[in-house]
Amino acid sequence: MALLRKLLRTAPPETSRIREVAGATRATPKAASPSSAGVVEDAERVHALASEGRFGEALALCDELLAAIPKESSLVLARGSTLFEWGRYREALPWLERAAALGFDNFNLHLRAGWTCMWSSSAAAAEPWMRKATEVNDREWTGHFGLATSLRGQGRLDDAVAAFERALEVAPGNLHCLAQLADCMLAQKQPAAAERYARRSIAANRAVPVAWTNLGVALVAQDRFEEATAAFEHADRLAAATGEGADQHLNLAMCLRGLSGLVDRQLGEGLQQFRVGILGFEHGALEAIGKGLGQARRGRFAGRCHHAHLPSAPAVSI
Repeated sequence: MALLRKLLRTAPPETSRIREVAGATRATPKAASPSSAGVVEDAERVHALASEGRFGEALALCDELLAAIPKESSLVLARGSTLFEWGRYREALPWLERAAALGFDNFNLHLRAGWTCMWSSSAAAAEPWMRKATEVNDREWTGHFGLATSLRGQGRLDDAVAAFERALEVAPGNLHCLAQLADCMLAQKQPAAAERYARRSIAANRAVPVAWTNLGVALVAQDRFEEATAAFEHADRLAAATGEGADQHLNLAMCLRGLSGLVDRQLGEGLQQFRVGILGFEHGALEAIGKGLGQARRGRFAGRCHHAHLPSAPAVSI
């Protein structure tokens, strides 16, 4: 179970939502405005450049503006946000903290600072920022999701579940929240509850491979191998259709590999063969592995697992 509960592949909130900058607009760069009346417009130009992926230009413009007014909170935030969007999280955090110290109280500031701490520091450091985000805007699901993620990262499962449920209230049917709730249920050794959340994900969108994979993991945790195999196969077909097959293969191989603790001790040599065989995986091997699991429970393991090549692990994206 300890291995299984790590295997739910969950996608965090859409990057565009996390990285959204309040008040940002697309604009054509122009000369820096020296008057305080133009500061907001100048900050918007920095955000616009960053939103177009022109991070170097955005930082250059921001530095030019800050040289004249170094304590302007909107520009300090713009610099921190640009570094955040560029993925330079350790550099971004001091600027986000500085913007907050200058009195900038903004949902996106708090949320960005929270995720920056999650990715570069610790879940405990992220929690206060995430709480501030929910206090500023209680109706935005990404704030509650961020808070729940920081709580989950600290092992505070009951608190995390409450926060994920709150996010789900704000955004009913949200697949990110449902997947994380399923993970929490597995961590709490409640596979039946995990199954319910997985099925809710499928009801919300039957075409998402991860929802079916999550269902398979929950069923495996209940020793319902034939049903789990069917769910995995369906996830694999959906993933292949969307070009996500390698990622699904990795999840399925790891999920099945985690079953060693659930298989009867009497398997002996057959169990060792299973452990070796499951390290390899290919598209056509899933059904055979599922059948092997079913036979293993009845003491007839011999030779059902195929050897294959495990696809490379995909890069984690958040």
